[in-house]
Amino acid sequence: VAHTLEVNAAIVTYQGALRRAESGQRGFLLTGDPAYLNDYEIGRRRLGEIQKDLEALISDNSQQLQKLQTILPPLKNKLDELQQAIDLKQAGRETELQALLRSNAGLDAMNQILRQILSMLNDERSLLNQRREYSDRTNILLFAVNFAGGLIIAILALASISLIRKRNHQLALAHAELEQANRGLEERVAERTAD
Repeated sequence: VAHTLEVNAAIVTYQGALRRAESGQRGFLLTGDPAYLNDYEIGRRRLGEIQKDLEALISDNSQQLQKLQTILPPLKNKLDELQQAIDLKQAGRETELQALLRSNAGLDAMNQILRQILSMLNDERSLLNQRREYSDRTNILLFAVNFAGGLIIAILALASISLIRKRNHQLALAHAELEQANRGLEERVAERTAD
Protein backbone atom coordinates (compact mmCIF):
# COMPACT_ATOMS: atom_id res chain seq x y z
CA VAL A 1 0.00 0.00 0.00
CA ALA A 2 2.81 2.40 0.92
CA HIS A 3 4.63 1.60 -2.33
CA THR A 4 1.51 2.24 -4.39
CA LEU A 5 1.00 5.59 -2.66
CA GLU A 6 4.63 6.46 -3.36
CA VAL A 7 4.23 5.61 -7.07
CA ASN A 8 1.02 7.64 -7.21
CA ALA A 9 2.78 10.64 -5.65
CA ALA A 10 5.67 10.34 -8.12
CA ILE A 11 3.25 10.30 -11.09
CA VAL A 12 1.45 13.39 -9.78
CA THR A 13 4.81 15.12 -9.18
CA TYR A 14 5.88 14.21 -12.72
CA GLN A 15 2.71 15.81 -14.09
CA GLY A 16 3.27 18.83 -11.83
CA ALA A 17 6.80 19.33 -13.15
CA LEU A 18 5.50 19.33 -16.73
CA ARG A 19 2.78 21.81 -15.79
CA ARG A 20 5.38 24.03 -14.10
CA ALA A 21 7.56 24.06 -17.22
CA GLU A 22 4.52 24.87 -19.36
CA SER A 23 3.35 27.62 -16.98
CA GLY A 24 6.80 29.20 -16.88
CA GLN A 25 6.97 29.20 -20.67
CA ARG A 26 3.45 30.64 -20.95
CA GLY A 27 4.23 33.38 -18.42
CA PHE A 28 7.32 34.34 -20.40
CA LEU A 29 5.41 34.36 -23.70
CA LEU A 30 2.66 36.56 -22.26
CA THR A 31 4.81 39.05 -20.35
CA GLY A 32 8.28 38.77 -21.88
CA ASP A 33 9.62 38.70 -18.29
CA PRO A 34 12.64 36.35 -18.12
CA ALA A 35 11.86 35.59 -14.46
CA TYR A 36 9.22 33.12 -15.69
CA LEU A 37 11.95 31.13 -17.40
CA ASN A 38 13.19 30.04 -13.95
CA ASP A 39 9.98 28.06 -13.45
CA TYR A 40 10.33 26.66 -16.94
CA GLU A 41 13.90 25.49 -16.26
CA ILE A 42 13.04 24.08 -12.83
CA GLY A 43 10.07 22.15 -14.24
CA ARG A 44 12.10 20.82 -17.14
CA ARG A 45 14.97 19.73 -14.87
CA ARG A 46 12.58 18.11 -12.37
CA LEU A 47 10.99 16.08 -15.17
CA GLY A 48 14.28 14.28 -15.77
CA GLU A 49 14.89 13.70 -12.05
CA ILE A 50 11.38 12.46 -11.35
CA GLN A 51 11.37 10.23 -14.42
CA LYS A 52 14.40 8.32 -13.06
CA ASP A 53 12.73 7.94 -9.67
CA LEU A 54 9.46 6.91 -11.27
CA GLU A 55 11.17 4.31 -13.47
CA ALA A 56 12.82 2.83 -10.37
CA LEU A 57 9.52 2.76 -8.48
CA ILE A 58 7.59 1.02 -11.26
CA SER A 59 10.38 -1.31 -12.34
CA ASP A 60 8.31 -4.23 -10.99
CA ASN A 61 5.28 -3.31 -13.14
CA SER A 62 5.85 -3.87 -16.87
CA GLN A 63 2.53 -2.28 -17.86
CA GLN A 64 3.35 0.95 -16.06
CA LEU A 65 6.85 0.98 -17.54
CA GLN A 66 5.35 0.57 -21.01
CA LYS A 67 2.96 3.47 -20.38
CA LEU A 68 5.83 5.64 -19.18
CA GLN A 69 7.79 4.77 -22.33
CA THR A 70 4.72 5.74 -24.38
CA ILE A 71 4.83 9.19 -22.77
CA LEU A 72 8.41 9.88 -23.85
CA PRO A 73 7.87 10.73 -27.57
CA PRO A 74 5.02 13.23 -26.98
CA LEU A 75 6.94 14.58 -23.97
CA LYS A 76 9.96 15.25 -26.16
CA ASN A 77 7.69 16.94 -28.71
CA LYS A 78 6.10 19.07 -25.98
CA LEU A 79 9.43 20.10 -24.50
CA ASP A 80 10.78 20.90 -27.98
CA GLU A 81 7.68 22.99 -28.68
CA LEU A 82 8.07 24.84 -25.37
CA GLN A 83 11.73 25.62 -26.09
CA GLN A 84 11.04 26.58 -29.69
CA ALA A 85 8.36 29.06 -28.60
CA ILE A 86 10.77 30.58 -26.06
CA ASP A 87 13.48 30.87 -28.70
CA LEU A 88 11.08 32.56 -31.13
CA LYS A 89 9.91 35.00 -28.45
CA GLN A 90 13.50 35.87 -27.49
CA ALA A 91 14.37 36.40 -31.18
CA GLY A 92 11.36 38.68 -31.64
CA ARG A 93 9.88 36.46 -34.34
CA GLU A 94 6.25 37.00 -33.29
CA THR A 95 4.69 35.84 -36.57
CA GLU A 96 6.43 32.47 -36.42
CA LEU A 97 5.59 32.22 -32.72
CA GLN A 98 1.90 32.80 -33.41
CA ALA A 99 1.97 30.20 -36.18
CA LEU A 100 3.60 27.67 -33.82
CA LEU A 101 1.03 28.32 -31.10
CA ARG A 102 -1.88 28.05 -33.56
CA SER A 103 -0.63 24.71 -34.85
CA ASN A 104 -1.85 23.00 -31.65
CA ALA A 105 1.14 20.64 -31.81
CA GLY A 106 1.92 21.41 -28.17
CA LEU A 107 -1.70 20.93 -27.16
CA ASP A 108 -1.91 17.58 -28.94
CA ALA A 109 1.33 16.39 -27.33
CA MET A 110 0.15 17.55 -23.91
CA ASN A 111 -3.17 15.74 -24.33
CA GLN A 112 -1.37 12.50 -25.25
CA ILE A 113 0.86 12.85 -22.18
CA LEU A 114 -2.05 13.59 -19.86
CA ARG A 115 -4.05 10.60 -21.18
CA GLN A 116 -1.14 8.28 -20.36
CA ILE A 117 -0.61 9.90 -16.96
CA LEU A 118 -4.32 9.52 -16.19
CA SER A 119 -4.15 5.89 -17.27
CA MET A 120 -1.14 5.31 -15.01
CA LEU A 121 -2.93 6.98 -12.08
CA ASN A 122 -6.03 4.83 -12.67
CA ASP A 123 -3.86 1.70 -12.67
CA GLU A 124 -2.26 2.77 -9.39
CA ARG A 125 -5.68 3.49 -7.85
CA SER A 126 -6.81 0.00 -8.86
CA LEU A 127 -3.65 -1.50 -7.35
CA LEU A 128 -4.15 0.57 -4.22
CA ASN A 129 -7.69 -0.76 -3.79
CA GLN A 130 -6.50 -4.35 -4.29
CA ARG A 131 -3.64 -3.90 -1.85
CA ARG A 132 -5.84 -2.21 0.74
CA GLU A 133 -8.32 -5.09 0.54
CA TYR A 134 -5.46 -7.57 0.93
CA SER A 135 -4.08 -5.57 3.84
CA ASP A 136 -7.51 -5.49 5.50
CA ARG A 137 -7.91 -9.27 5.08
CA THR A 138 -4.41 -9.79 6.46
CA ASN A 139 -5.20 -7.57 9.45
CA ILE A 140 -8.37 -9.53 10.18
CA LEU A 141 -6.48 -12.81 9.91
CA LEU A 142 -3.73 -11.44 12.15
CA PHE A 143 -6.34 -10.37 14.70
CA ALA A 144 -7.96 -13.83 14.60
CA VAL A 145 -4.60 -15.58 15.01
CA ASN A 146 -3.63 -13.27 17.89
CA PHE A 147 -7.01 -13.80 19.54
CA ALA A 148 -6.72 -17.58 19.16
CA GLY A 149 -3.14 -17.46 20.46
CA GLY A 150 -4.21 -15.38 23.44
CA LEU A 151 -7.06 -17.79 24.14
CA ILE A 152 -4.70 -20.79 23.98
CA ILE A 153 -2.27 -19.03 26.34
CA ALA A 154 -5.13 -18.30 28.77
CA ILE A 155 -6.27 -21.95 28.64
CA LEU A 156 -2.71 -23.17 29.20
CA ALA A 157 -2.31 -20.75 32.11
CA LEU A 158 -5.54 -21.99 33.73
CA ALA A 159 -4.52 -25.60 33.16
CA SER A 160 -1.10 -24.90 34.69
CA ILE A 161 -2.67 -23.24 37.73
CA SER A 162 -5.05 -26.17 38.12
CA LEU A 163 -2.18 -28.69 37.87
CA ILE A 164 -0.08 -26.73 40.35
CA ARG A 165 -2.98 -26.62 42.85
CA LYS A 166 -3.61 -30.34 42.38
CA ARG A 167 0.08 -31.08 42.84
CA ASN A 168 0.22 -28.90 45.97
CA HIS A 169 -2.83 -30.70 47.38
CA GLN A 170 -1.21 -34.09 46.66
CA LEU A 171 2.01 -32.93 48.32
CA ALA A 172 0.08 -31.72 51.37
CA LEU A 173 -1.68 -35.10 51.65
CA ALA A 174 1.60 -36.97 51.24
CA HIS A 175 3.21 -34.72 53.84
CA ALA A 176 0.32 -35.37 56.27
CA GLU A 177 0.58 -39.15 55.68
CA LEU A 178 4.34 -38.98 56.22
CA GLU A 179 3.87 -37.11 59.49
CA GLN A 180 1.29 -39.66 60.60
CA ALA A 181 3.60 -42.50 59.60
CA ASN A 182 6.46 -40.84 61.51
CA ARG A 183 4.29 -40.47 64.60
CA GLY A 184 3.20 -44.11 64.29
CA LEU A 185 6.83 -45.13 63.90
CA GLU A 186 7.89 -43.10 66.95
CA GLU A 187 5.13 -44.77 69.01
CA ARG A 188 6.30 -48.25 67.93
CA VAL A 189 9.89 -47.37 68.70
CA ALA A 190 8.80 -46.10 72.10
CA GLU A 191 6.75 -49.31 72.74
CA ARG A 192 9.60 -51.58 71.72
CA THR A 193 12.03 -49.58 73.76
CA ALA A 194 9.68 -49.93 76.72
CA ASP A 195 9.43 -53.70 76.06
